[in-house]
Amino acid sequence: MTCDIEDSHPLGRLFDIDVMSADGTPISRQTVGGEPRRCLLCDHESRWCMRNHSHTQEELQARIQQMVDDYVR
Repeated sequence: MTCDIEDSHPLGRLFDIDVMSADGTPISRQTVGGEPRRCLLCDHESRWCMRNHSHTQEELQARIQQMVDDYVR
């Protein structure tokens, strides 16, 4: 359900809903058959862009603001 929220809500890409198993182990999207999250700015996996500092804070903030503005309209 959390992947569906993240993938289907207009602002879902901005959510990061973590799910843990009963023993506290994180449950990944891949564990439940989902695709890795994609970057907000390009088609790479978001983890790749974060690790490689592919985008500036300003670029990310501008994209997030655009998403919120589009949603509010």
